[in-house]
Amino acid sequence: LLSLFFIFLSFRAQAASFYFVHPGGEGDGQSARPYLQGFFDYLEELSGLPFEGKYLNNVEDAEAACKEKSIDLAIVSPKFYKQFHKKLHLKRVLKTIPVYSTGPYEKYYIMSGPDVDFQALMKQSKPVHLFASGNYSQGFLRNQLFEGEDLVKVPWKSKQTDDLLAAIKKVAEGEKNSFVLLTGHEFSVVNKMRKKDASFKKLMLVFTSKGLASSSLVMVKDKVSAEDLVKVKKALLKMPESLTGNVVLKRIRLKGFAE
Repeated sequence: LLSLFFIFLSFRAQAASFYFVHPGGEGDGQSARPYLQGFFDYLEELSGLPFEGKYLNNVEDAEAACKEKSIDLAIVSPKFYKQFHKKLHLKRVLKTIPVYSTGPYEKYYIMSGPDVDFQALMKQSKPVHLFASGNYSQGFLRNQLFEGEDLVKVPWKSKQTDDLLAAIKKVAEGEKNSFVLLTGHEFSVVNKMRKKDASFKKLMLVFTSKGLASSSLVMVKDKVSAEDLVKVKKALLKMPESLTGNVVLKRIRLKGFAE
């Protein structure tokens, strides 16, 4: 009986793998580890299921981990889901609600310096630089960000930068033909800086996108049992109901999850 008890314990201790996949995202796996562990610990407390995982911001590493069957569940960026959901058999379980959002969607913001004439920009052939921390394709700009908007007529040229702060300052100072594209998180940070830093006060919000897809919780190749998946979903949806849950979520920049 004692042997059977320890066999049962070892079986229960087998943790499911739960990864966070955001290719091109900031930070690294080591710095993210304590925040993820806090999330896993609280998720286990609510669901009764143990978890372990990593943060991956390299697309090749993430694709390999899915192929090598290292991942059971993952929160993946919209771009990764769109690119790989068929190839890697990713099944969407829940949508995430970003910490700065009122629902399961992401918004993008464009800011400029003072005195911008969009009508003039639409007529010129010279490229208009759109600085951003991410690498945004022309297809994303035309077909998602500016879909149905007059700004699609501006000859935008997306320019990824490793020093977004420096780019924002140049835009705020009125650098010609230059704008900055911000994610919801980046916009929330810049808004706080505008109140404290004089060099940011000239920034103007000139465009807010419609709600686009947020990150998704996915299951890889149906690797989680139906029973356990119900427990995970119930636990994640319940997280925002407690102070501890809200703190845990905020540390991974989420407000909650949605069906």
